[in-house]
Parts: sequence; structure tokens; C-alpha cells
Amino acid sequence: MDSAAQIGIDDVDIVLPLKLVLLPNWYYILYLNNVLFLRKFFAMHAYLINPFARQITTVEYRGDQRKIHCYLDAVHIDMMPLNRAGDGMYIDDDGFAKDPTRQAYFLYWQAEERMGAESHVVAGKALVVGALVGGMPTVPSTGIAELVRRVAWVDAAHAVAIASRALRDNGRRVGRSG
Repeated sequence: MDSAAQIGIDDVDIVLPLKLVLLPNWYYILYLNNVLFLRKFFAMHAYLINPFARQITTVEYRGDQRKIHCYLDAVHIDMMPLNRAGDGMYIDDDGFAKDPTRQAYFLYWQAEERMGAESHVVAGKALVVGALVGGMPTVPSTGIAELVRRVAWVDAAHAVAIASRALRDNGRRVGRSG
């Protein structure tokens, strides 16, 4: 195990029975019961769907809302539920209000078998996260391979046409029920 001197910290105060010193790169030193521990904070991961680069990548996620805004390059975010396990997809709530010539889109299919499955048009980046358990995020139960099968990259004209048709169809259903 590394000591405080080996990692460049000379002045670890050992007067208190418990001392926590934060270090770069999510490491910390914990002094407890006359024992010095060097540990790394546990990091959860999430999946970033980036239609601009047309790729899905694994990113670090700890449940921090500011980090979500940074990943999505968004001011306002919304959560779209994905499955019964509690996974969700954070999306840019203003995605469709942005200039379509500077926006990228993708379709997300609710089921792996696309035929007859419900799909959602998403404007901009999205972050897939696991359920919250006891207020703490978990790893998504939806794996990256499954996301690759459920995501289809679309251009602006196609995305707007699909979204417009969905709004029109929802309006008809609402009109009939009311």
C-alpha cells in the first residue's frame, strides 16, 4: 500500500481519530484508528449517446446534475424512462428548439425488435443511467451492446418528420378521447 510520502503528501495531520484528505483523480487518504488508507472513490458509469459523432461511449457518472448538463451541452434536461429496471435517459429538453442545421438526432427503439416497437426521436446528446437505489446511482441494466441495437442515427429532415407525425397522431388520440 502507498504511504502518504510516496504520493507526495508530507503534512497529513494525524491528531484526529478520523481524517480524510482528498487527492487528484478521485483518490483519497483516510486515517482511521492509527492506520493510513489510500483508496479511490467508487465511480459509476453511464452511457453517452452522441449523435454528432454517431457513437455511444461509456462515461463516469456519480449522480451529479452539473455533470449531466456538461455531458449533454444542455441548460434544461428531462428524464425519459427506459425499462422496468429503472434505467433512464437524460435528454436535452430544448433539443428540438435549437437550430436544426446545428443539431443531431437519433431514434431510440423501446424494444430490440424494431418492427412494431415504439420509437422516440431524440434531439441532441443523451445520457443513459441506472436506477437510483437509496439515492445513489447504479450501473444501467441496459448494456452498451443493447443500446447499439436500439439506436438509429437520423438526419434532421427525417427526425422532424417523425416527430411531427407523432405529435399529429397524439393530437388525434387526445381529440377522440375528449
